[in-house]
Formats: sequence, C-alpha cells, structure tokens
Amino acid sequence: MAPCNSRSLHILLLLFQLFSVPIPVAKPLSFNFTGNKLGISNLRYSGDAYFDGTIIQLIKNQFGSSLGSSVGSATYFEAVPLWDKASGTIADFTTNFRFSINSFGKQVSADGLAFFLSPFPFKDLPNSSGGTLGLFKNLGQNISKNEVVAVEFDSFRNPEYNDSSSNHVGIDIWSIVSVDSVDLNANIRNNVQFLASISYNAVTQNLSVFLRNASDPRRNWSLFYIVDLRNYLPQNVAIGFSAATGAFYETHSIYSWDFISSNLSRQSKKKSNGRLAVGIAVGIGILLCGLGFVCYVVSCKRAGGGMDEDEMALELSINDAFVRGGGPEKFFFSTRKLPSAMRPPGSYMPVSTS
Repeated sequence: MAPCNSRSLHILLLLFQLFSVPIPVAKPLSFNFTGNKLGISNLRYSGDAYFDGTIIQLIKNQFGSSLGSSVGSATYFEAVPLWDKASGTIADFTTNFRFSINSFGKQVSADGLAFFLSPFPFKDLPNSSGGTLGLFKNLGQNISKNEVVAVEFDSFRNPEYNDSSSNHVGIDIWSIVSVDSVDLNANIRNNVQFLASISYNAVTQNLSVFLRNASDPRRNWSLFYIVDLRNYLPQNVAIGFSAATGAFYETHSIYSWDFISSNLSRQSKKKSNGRLAVGIAVGIGILLCGLGFVCYVVSCKRAGGGMDEDEMALELSINDAFVRGGGPEKFFFSTRKLPSAMRPPGSYMPVSTS
C-alpha cells in the first residue's frame, strides 16, 4: 500500500465535515404576553404606541390632550417564518388577543385598530392616520396599496373605503378596502373588552376571525376568507398591531397577546417523508464515510508503522466531527376570491407604496 499522505487526509476530513453540516429548519414560533410581559424587549413600539406598565396603548392615551391624528404600532421583534419557497409549504398560525376601544362616551369616535402581517421589519408610513389605521397612506378617494394582510376592528364608517358601518370587522389584503367584512350590530367603542382569535389553515387556505364579548360569550361574531398568503406576503413576516385616529379620536388598548405557528413541514406528509428519506440517506452516507475513515487511518498506521503527531491530531478531529455529525432525524416544519388568486402559489411580488 502506498504511504499515507496527511494532505489527503485533510481533504477527506474537509469533505466529511462539509456533508455533516446540519440543514437549517424553520422552527415554529410560540409566545404568550400578558401584564408586565407586554413590556419586554420582544415587542417593538413605534409612533405614539407605548407600554404603560400593564397594557399596550397603541395611540396617545392622555384624555384632555390632543389625541387626534395619532398613529402607533406594536410588533414582534423578530421575523416570523410564514412559508418556504423551496418546498412551497406554508405554516398554520393562530393568534389570540384581548383589546378594548374607548370613545370616552362620545357618540362619534375613530378610527379603530388592526392585527396585521407585513414584510419584516414593519415600516411606519407617513400620512397614514385616520381611516387607513396606520397601515396605508391616507390619499382620500385614491386608494393606496401596501404589502399588508390585516384584520381590522373598525370604529368609523368611511364611505370612500366601502365601510359597511361604524362597528365592523374586515379582512384587508393590500388595501384598506376590505375583501370581506361583518357588521357587529354592537358598540365596540364603549371600553368593553373583546377577545379576538385569528387563525390560518394552510391546507384549506382559510383565514378566519372569531370575536366575542369578554364578559358575555353569547355575543360573538365570525368571518372567514380563502386566500393563499404566499401570493401576498414574503416568506418571513412582521406581525403586530396598528391603530390610528383622525379628526375624531378614541384610545386602543391591548391587554394580552399570544401567538403560535406550526412547523413548516407538517403541511405535507409526502414532503416530510421525502425529507426523512433524505435524512436517512445522508445519515447512512455519514456512517459509511466515518467507517471508511477509520479503516483508512488504520491501514495507514499499519503501512507506515504508526502515526505522527499531526496524524494523531487529525484522527481525533475526525472522531469529533463524526460525533457532531449525528444520525438521521425526522424533520418537522411545522367567500370570494381576489382576481389574482388564480396566480400560482408563491407568486408574491412586492409593490411600491409611493
């Protein structure tokens, strides 16, 4: 047998470590914020939004001061994986929050709040006060677009936005004009707390909303819309709340917020099994490669009468790399249509907000 070459061993070790690198997997997200946890660094406040010690205040909240034309938002500090372009899979998610809107007894107040998903990081828009809820530019009769999917809890009727009433819930996709909405036939502006639940089912592509009065569960409303979010949002998104006032005002408070998303691969058993097969194949390859290394080193030792210090160090590196390489592992990722819904999945293209 030809004498062993340390350079060859280094090359083989490099190849082994290259194929031993674990494939990154988008992990599910889960959090539950309430009370003083709403003030932790995991939430970012912008505009007039702030944390008062126990509650998120989305706009100015000092009664007697100027509360008009106020805009504020609170968002999660990291990007949230929504879908994966390589596999085409999209995550399920559910979010629940408790909120109230206070008109201070006035007959007319404005404008409401919204839960939204947008490109990360969320960027405040100039001239977005009033009925556009801080999510779209306020251009009057000219409807602006923004890469936002939102559920609005609207407290003022804007005819230019086709609002059905001054108390309604709507689903907004790239526009403040809702693709669907439901009238509440109740006053959501009298400082009563409401519980909202918003969920998305990746298989049925159903974005659903459930709202109920926190003190009277019999009073509840629901709304749903079928939409492929891959067509309207990037793979990683910002999530949070936005609110605004205009000539009329009110306050918007968030008392608790929880969110959970699935691991992206759970949406397709076939794709998950495919990943498992790949994982097993890679694991077997690593195992055989490791055994080959051991045989190679032993043969070198017999042929050369032993190993010098460099070769001994190299063998230890090989053993360490093999241990860190691990074995195979199963990967878990966890009623109208827009005209553009006919586009192929994943055809999201950014739009200009100028």
